[in-house]
Amino acid sequence: MSLFSILHSGSTAMGAANTALQTTSNNVANADTPGYARQSTTLTPAGTIRQGGVLLGQGVRASGVTSSYNRFSQSQVFGRLGGAGYGAAQTTDFEAIETMFAEGQDGGLGQELIEFLDSFSSLEGAPSDPTVRMDILSRGERLTSYFNRQAGDLASRQVEADQSVVPMVARASNLASQVAALNADIVQLEAGGGQAHDLRARRTALLEELSYLGPTKVQDEADGSVTVLFAGHSVVEGAYARSLSVGTDATTGFKTIRISQGTSTFDITSAFGQRGQIGSAINTRDVVTTGLLAELDELAFGLAGQVNALHTTGFGLDGATGRNFFAAPTQQTGAAAAFSLDAAVAGTPDAIAASTSAATIPGGNDLATQLAALGEAAVLSGGTQTFGQFYASVIAGLGQDASSAYSAGDRAELQLAGAMDLRDAASGVSLEEEALDLIRYREAFSAATRVISTASEMLDELMQIV
Repeated sequence: MSLFSILHSGSTAMGAANTALQTTSNNVANADTPGYARQSTTLTPAGTIRQGGVLLGQGVRASGVTSSYNRFSQSQVFGRLGGAGYGAAQTTDFEAIETMFAEGQDGGLGQELIEFLDSFSSLEGAPSDPTVRMDILSRGERLTSYFNRQAGDLASRQVEADQSVVPMVARASNLASQVAALNADIVQLEAGGGQAHDLRARRTALLEELSYLGPTKVQDEADGSVTVLFAGHSVVEGAYARSLSVGTDATTGFKTIRISQGTSTFDITSAFGQRGQIGSAINTRDVVTTGLLAELDELAFGLAGQVNALHTTGFGLDGATGRNFFAAPTQQTGAAAAFSLDAAVAGTPDAIAASTSAATIPGGNDLATQLAALGEAAVLSGGTQTFGQFYASVIAGLGQDASSAYSAGDRAELQLAGAMDLRDAASGVSLEEEALDLIRYREAFSAATRVISTASEMLDELMQIV
C-alpha cells in the first residue's frame, strides 16, 4: 500500500467518525424531543484494491443514518394516549363535580333538605308561633337557594364541557393538516434518496398529540406516508386531510363533531366513546352532568309536588286556603333550577298552613303533622325511597362513578407509561449509551488523525531522501 493510500484510509476514517459523532450529538440534543427516535450511523468498508497480489482495504465510509423507530411499540403508545387523555380529563371533571356536592361546615343540599322537613315538627308543637313560622320560611328559602346553586353549577359545568369541544376539534383538524403536509414532504424527500428522520419525528409528535384528543389509529404506508383514522374515520390519506368542524345539535343545542365528506359533512360525535379529551368532554356533558341534573330535578319536582299537595288542603293563620308552599313546577326538567317558594307564601309567615280546618285556627296542627311526616315517607323512586334516601343515593352514585373514574385514570396512566417504556426501550435515546458512543467515536477520530500524522511523517522522510 502506498503512503497516499494510507492517507486516504485515515481520511475516510476521520470522515466516518465525524459523521458518527454528529449523529450521536444529535441524539443527545433530542433526547427529550417528543416523537424522536434514536438514530445511528451505519459504517461499511470502503472496498478493496489488489496491489502486488494482495487485497488491501481502502478505509471506511458512513453509508447512511438509520432510525430505530419501532412501528408496533409506537402504535401501542398511540392507543394508550387516547385512554390517558380520557382518564385525566374525567378525573378533573369529577373532582370539580364532587366539590359542588360536598357538604361543608355551612351544610349542603342534603342537610338543608332534612332540616327543612324537620322544621314542620316544630310547627306541629307550636302552630301559631311566629318564630317557628319564620324559621320554616328561612329554611325553605335556603333550600331553594341550594337547589338553584347546585343546578346552576352543574349546568355551568355542562356548558363548559360543551364549549371545550370547539378548540379541541379545531386543534385536531389542524394536526391532521400538518400530518398530511409532512406526508408529502417525507415521500418527496425519501423518493429522491434523502433521509426524513427528523420529519418523521415531527410527524410522530403530532400524531401523539392527536391521539390524546381522540381515538387515533395510524397505518404506515410503503411510500413513507401514514394513513390516519380519527374516531374510526379516515382523516389523513397521503397528502390529503379531511377537515373536522363543529356543528350544533338541533334538539339539545350541544356541539357536534363533524368530518368533511366531499362538499358536505356528517356527524361523528358518537364515535369517540371513552377515548381522548374530546370523548371525556362529551361524556361529562351528555352523561355525567345530564344524569345528575335529571336526579336533582326529580328530587325538586317530587318535593314541591308532595309538599304542595298537602299544603293546598290547609289553612293559614289568615284563614286562606288552597295556596302552594313552593312555586308549582310546570315540568320535571329544569325543576331544580326553577325551585322557589310560592309568591303567596314567600315573606308571609301567616300563609303557612298548619291545620286542615279553618275552625281550629290558630291552634290546629293536623296538617303540620302530615307535613312533618313527609320526611319519613317513601314517595320517590316508585315509592321506595324517602327524600333523604333519594338524595343520599345520588351522592353515593356520584361517589362510585368518581371512584371508578379515578381508578380508570390511574390505570390508563400506568398503561401509557408501560407502553412508553417499551417504545423507549426500542427507539428511545439513552444518554448513558450516547456518552459511551461519544467516547468511542472520539477515540476513533483521534486514532485516524494519528494514522494521517504517521503517514505524513513517513512521506516527509521519503521526500528528504529523494
